[in-house]
Amino acid sequence: MKHKLCLLLTAIITVSLMAGCSSSSSTAEESDDTEGEVLATVYTDAAEILTEYKTTQYFTEDAVDEADINQILAAGINTTSAMNGQPWHFTAVTNSELLQQIADSMSAGMPTAASSGQSEDAISVQKAGIADAPLAIIVSCAEGSELDAGLATQSMFIEAKLLGYGAKIISSPTMVLNGDDKEAYKELLDIPEDYSVVSVLLIGYEDTSIDTSIDGVTGASVRNDASDVVSYVEP
Repeated sequence: MKHKLCLLLTAIITVSLMAGCSSSSSTAEESDDTEGEVLATVYTDAAEILTEYKTTQYFTEDAVDEADINQILAAGINTTSAMNGQPWHFTAVTNSELLQQIADSMSAGMPTAASSGQSEDAISVQKAGIADAPLAIIVSCAEGSELDAGLATQSMFIEAKLLGYGAKIISSPTMVLNGDDKEAYKELLDIPEDYSVVSVLLIGYEDTSIDTSIDGVTGASVRNDASDVVSYVEP
């Protein structure tokens, strides 16, 4: 739901004010219970995003609200980083022509079915790319700070989802943005001189009219079981 987190936080503030104005202990207790329920809902929503949310593969053409863009960027700006170095730069791009230019440059280097040994159907499968969402946040950073930039990207991803948007993190555009035309793209995207692009965050409203469950390629893949990727070292 659009602005779910904002509405819930507004509810928390409202509940707190009600509790402060109440002269009855029973009313205050009821207000405390309501506030606790609202907070529990906020935490549950955030927890579900981290454990259940799937990457968005199809976006509508509806624009992302400017206030929401700023809030999403704020989540990245306020991400923790080593020694609070904040070694990142975010370029919010809503210019569809520029995004298409990047996509075209990427397509020029894509393999054909004959050269890759794949079927024509496999090559033609479309997943959301840099020109398929109304907003792309291009994340760049100094060399050696890729982890910090990745954490900032994830923070913005989660903020976008809490605001009701679909989101997808991609890295494939970095081949073009850091390639032969790197200096030209750095100027177009206002990227700091000593920075390189490390990721792109696509954001927009999810197009729910497309059923990805019938397609094993564009649909969500199965996650590895915890027993395959987690080790415990206990006393």
